[in-house]
Amino acid sequence: MWKQAGVGLTLVALTGACLPRTQPRDPFAAGAQTAEPEVVSPEFNETRADLDAAIQKATEGYAPGDKLSGKLDGFAPHEIPVSRGTCYVGALVLDDGAAFGDHARKGATVESTLPGGLKTTHADAIHGPGAVFDLGCPEAAGKAIVELIAVYGSAMDTSQIHELGKGGYTLQIYGKSIGEADLVALKARERALAEQQAEERRAFAEQERQRDEQRARDRAELSAAPAARAGGADGSGSQGPQVVSVSLRSRCGKTVKVFFGKEPKFGSGTTSSIGGNSVQNHSFKPGDMVWLVDDSGNGIASATASPGMREIEITSSCTGLASR
Repeated sequence: MWKQAGVGLTLVALTGACLPRTQPRDPFAAGAQTAEPEVVSPEFNETRADLDAAIQKATEGYAPGDKLSGKLDGFAPHEIPVSRGTCYVGALVLDDGAAFGDHARKGATVESTLPGGLKTTHADAIHGPGAVFDLGCPEAAGKAIVELIAVYGSAMDTSQIHELGKGGYTLQIYGKSIGEADLVALKARERALAEQQAEERRAFAEQERQRDEQRARDRAELSAAPAARAGGADGSGSQGPQVVSVSLRSRCGKTVKVFFGKEPKFGSGTTSSIGGNSVQNHSFKPGDMVWLVDDSGNGIASATASPGMREIEITSSCTGLASR
């Protein structure tokens, strides 16, 4: 029997996966065949005591429910029965002798999917020898899917997402009841947030339309410029737009660092940051590079500005860049 939740129910913020520390090189560079750097994402340095404290804090007011088990080697996603009117928290604890592997320790997280297809990446789930995460409060009964994944390099290659380590673990699910009125109020707040985000997307689309018009004017101005400006007496040296207006959009749920330049950390350029789920507008020359970097300034992923490019997106995993 779950305990009754009060009106003050708070959902854990949903963010993207944490950025792992890396060596000063682009791990996704074409032809890179060197051994993976021996690095450890900071959350794996936490102790069992840290994990226990995180579980105790996250499950306050919750009662234990289903208890599942599995193995890191040969990991398979878990299906968990859930019901309307109940909020859920999961706690994964490694067995004695089990350990995350070197690849997973570069960066790992938990992903969950509630009935209806809403997928959440729990960026701060990992705490040393385990994880704790808020599954939320489903509106309909069904099965939630819980998956532990290694995120290092997954933006470019997903073949190693279940290269997690060796040994077993337990997955304890906790729950507490939420009254119908509280659930309705909670979902109303979630819908209001979704509508706000939709309005932000509409505003962004309008900004894109205005930028498209500006690009068209820029192209017309360049084509009408004197031959000398075009790069040759007969105009044959024109190379197209000299400035590319690009939106840098973050779908990561937290602030991350970016570097504008050819080579992060060791090359000349500018280091900046972008807030979670936000948009910045930039002007680049074709060939300019944008890097996603970790806290030490090492490159994680890169994109190169080109004529016609409209957007560079930081993926929800916080470890990749996509351009269009």
